[in-house]
Amino acid sequence: MQAIADVAEANLSPCHADLLARLQVKANLVVPIVQQTDTQERLWGLLVAHQCSAPHEWQSFEVHLLWQVAAQISLAIQQAELYEQVTRLNAELAAQVRDRTLQLQQMQEFDALLKRISDRVRDTLDEDKILATVVHELSSALGVVCEPQLEDPASRSWHPGTVSFTAEQAGQPVQLCRQDQRARQSVLLCPIFNDEGLLGHLHLMRPASQQFSAIEVRLVQQVASQCAIAIRQARLDKAAQTRLHDLEQLHQQKDEFLTTVSQALRSPVCNIKMALQMLEANWQREILPQISEGTEQRQKRYLQILNRECDREIQLLNDLLDLQRLEADLQTVSRGAIELPLWLMQVSKLFQARAQQRQQTIHLDLQPNLPILITDPTHLGRIISELLTNACKYTAPGGDIILAAQADAKTVRIRAINTGNAIAPEDQVHIFEKFYRAPKSDRWQQGGTGLGLAVVKKLTLLIGGDVQVESANDCTCFTITLPR
Repeated sequence: MQAIADVAEANLSPCHADLLARLQVKANLVVPIVQQTDTQERLWGLLVAHQCSAPHEWQSFEVHLLWQVAAQISLAIQQAELYEQVTRLNAELAAQVRDRTLQLQQMQEFDALLKRISDRVRDTLDEDKILATVVHELSSALGVVCEPQLEDPASRSWHPGTVSFTAEQAGQPVQLCRQDQRARQSVLLCPIFNDEGLLGHLHLMRPASQQFSAIEVRLVQQVASQCAIAIRQARLDKAAQTRLHDLEQLHQQKDEFLTTVSQALRSPVCNIKMALQMLEANWQREILPQISEGTEQRQKRYLQILNRECDREIQLLNDLLDLQRLEADLQTVSRGAIELPLWLMQVSKLFQARAQQRQQTIHLDLQPNLPILITDPTHLGRIISELLTNACKYTAPGGDIILAAQADAKTVRIRAINTGNAIAPEDQVHIFEKFYRAPKSDRWQQGGTGLGLAVVKKLTLLIGGDVQVESANDCTCFTITLPR
């Protein structure tokens, strides 16, 4: 504090005295305005009282009053500064909240955008559509020019200013500024790559004043990742379709070859069969009376072998041709009414001689009052014949073969059951495939082509039915289920 009763008599510096003289100050009282902090005092300013009319002897109450006013000013200034600081902090906090809200809103929008892009690219297997979706969505959401390139950009370089950049930098997105003939641009280059390597990149451009934010870079990176997955799926599907097409062509060529060969062989084999029958008739008429009994037995056995093998070849060719017609959908269905008891009895009689020759017995187990069945008699007869042929082939001498039929309100079930052999579970899933023969199932070396059950399966499906097999405990049952 400084109290000067007469400025003219005070020992003041010349500049100070000159200042007070210009202000016409005769006496003055100076009190400091001090701000108290936790650790120190800070001089904020001065509170000065001037007496300009005449010198003045300052009284203690005047000094005290000025001290109190200075103290109040100090408190008011502190409050004002604190209020200003709080206002500034509130403004900064509001700005942070606003920025964070905008950021969260942008993140939600980007999450929705990423989900939309992922769903759309996952639903297509066309690379062009995948890239078109990505370009449209990113361009609309970020306000950029997007140029995807599905190629290895390692050999391509950009020269923004004095910096040379090659897009082969650890597979990470790179942001740079590039000068072209039109304007400076902010460029984001994001690679598209997967486990197999680099597929290409997304090239995003906008004015140089608009840098890509971290959240935008992360979004583009996630979109590129989804794009890589979708492109890989599209290429795998394309490769699979190409391979499937090649396999279909190969299968078609194989079928055409089998049909051609079967048709080409059928006529010679039939001619051989006819010539064999004529030879047998001529042998019985002209040669048999002139030969001895031993020679007769040998020649009969030779003729039997020729007849049997010729029949097998004819059956093989017929099965092949039937299968080819079935697979080409060339077989037709001619429905008619079948009285099952009589019809099944007639079919079984065709196999009685074969069964008796092998000391087998064929039984009929028919439910009373079986309904009239409307189906194709020819196809159903072929199905039952194939099943009975198999039953005779794989039933041991002295065994039983059962042909059963039952019906309910909606279906008719015909079963062919034989004893003496069982089909392993791992073979049951394959026995309806062409040329498949269960290993070690032919105990009596009956032979076969593996086509009979394939024909059964195809014919059953053709007439609207289903065939199933059950085999256990040396017993096998084939069940044909047909709609009434």
